[in-house]
Amino acid sequence: MPEGEIAEKLHSVFTQPRFDTGVKFDAGNKTATEIEKRIRERDGKIPFSEFMDISLYSEHGYYSSGKVDIGIEKDFQTSPEASELFGASITSVLIKTWSAMGRPERFQVVEMGAGQGALAHSILQWAEDLDPDFSKSLQYTIVEYAKDLIPRQQEKLAMFQNVQWIRGSAYELPLANIEGAFISNELPDAFPVERVAKLNGEVKQKFVSIDDNSWVEIWDNPSPEVAKFIEDNKLQIHGGVEEPINIKALELQRQLDQALNKGVILTVDYGKNGTVGVKNTIGVRTFGRSGNMYRRDFLKAYEYPGNVDITSSINFSILTEQSIKDGLKVVFSGTQYDFLTKAGIAEIATKMREIAQTTRFWDELVRMSKNISGYHFLSSSTANFYSLMVAKGINTAHLDFINTQEAIDTKPPKVPVRLPESGKTYYLGFPSLAEEAEYDTNIMITDEEGRLWLYPHTLERIKIIGTDQKVVLDLTQKENLVQVVKDAGYIMS
Repeated sequence: MPEGEIAEKLHSVFTQPRFDTGVKFDAGNKTATEIEKRIRERDGKIPFSEFMDISLYSEHGYYSSGKVDIGIEKDFQTSPEASELFGASITSVLIKTWSAMGRPERFQVVEMGAGQGALAHSILQWAEDLDPDFSKSLQYTIVEYAKDLIPRQQEKLAMFQNVQWIRGSAYELPLANIEGAFISNELPDAFPVERVAKLNGEVKQKFVSIDDNSWVEIWDNPSPEVAKFIEDNKLQIHGGVEEPINIKALELQRQLDQALNKGVILTVDYGKNGTVGVKNTIGVRTFGRSGNMYRRDFLKAYEYPGNVDITSSINFSILTEQSIKDGLKVVFSGTQYDFLTKAGIAEIATKMREIAQTTRFWDELVRMSKNISGYHFLSSSTANFYSLMVAKGINTAHLDFINTQEAIDTKPPKVPVRLPESGKTYYLGFPSLAEEAEYDTNIMITDEEGRLWLYPHTLERIKIIGTDQKVVLDLTQKENLVQVVKDAGYIMS
């Protein structure tokens, strides 16, 4: 949608009690027809939360039907997919929590809404690498509502024996007396929300209708539940700004506070410690894919019900206040980047570099290099992400967060190989972002002076070619890097 058209529509959204989206109702879309049926049953309009709930969680919804596809170049990417630095840093915090609890024989970690299992995989893998004793105590439970995501998670986590699944809704938590940690990454942002704003000086709530075969948004008086939520949490609602009202996120926090007997609750999501408060801001965002095109403007929810994600920013101040009321102590409240820094991400990155530079396996070099390069995503693309960690029943002084920021070396690690006849050493590895752009490559070989020697263009068939165009090192069979290098006449320096 052109910028001028978006601006015009935004003006209408915030100034008119009724906004015709211009998006036609698609009778061939099963989710859309379910919403239309609900609208007819409710005398012509439903709260936006019901529209969002059906779009995401009904039989043919985006999450419940398994249409969601998380990862690089997919519907969307989350931090665990970008780099294991994220999950390994959280593992470090969990180990400190376990130690603060006296290193119990059983430490429960409950992840709610595990996506495709990337965070769980990182935590379980790095638990073994960072502290084998902690790994032995770890009991991992995934609470997952989307039934089609569970098989994906089970496949990814098949190598681990200490994982169990509970099919259910996070905000109707089926657990109690947990000693360990509740964790979630980008969970409550996908809870159905209401949308409110001020029109002509009065707070109004958004409803959804269909008129003349088109989707229509209607501003009307807030429901008693929404009005009470605004009053209880002392929210400042402004004109020209849609504020998401996430009642279920608050209910989840209450339930977690009660279900935790001893340990911590860690919530990471996009949001801030307060209301949205940005002029001409829509209360929700939509993204996903239609064909090969990413769709991110605010009307796509009506164009593709059940086929795109719908999310909202989290007001972390509400969750924080609730936990304090429930008697928990705030351990950390701040940006995701600051949390990862204090959790020791620099130390984890150094360990990954050491593994990459001493590995005997090509796949491990690939894995560690991608993790290190993923730091750029964690430090830049997640600027609007926030972290809240609260504790109960433990001495939080023992959590020992790091208070200094150590610089992280993000240059890709390279493995040295040497040709015995010449004695020369070359370095096999991956380019930096700048090198990748300059040389159009994802693998490169440099000499001791850092000069480029060769840059193959694919990870699948990697062959080092000498100046006479003869293959001198073939990494097509790349399971064991040392063996391949030795077979080619090279040795590791």
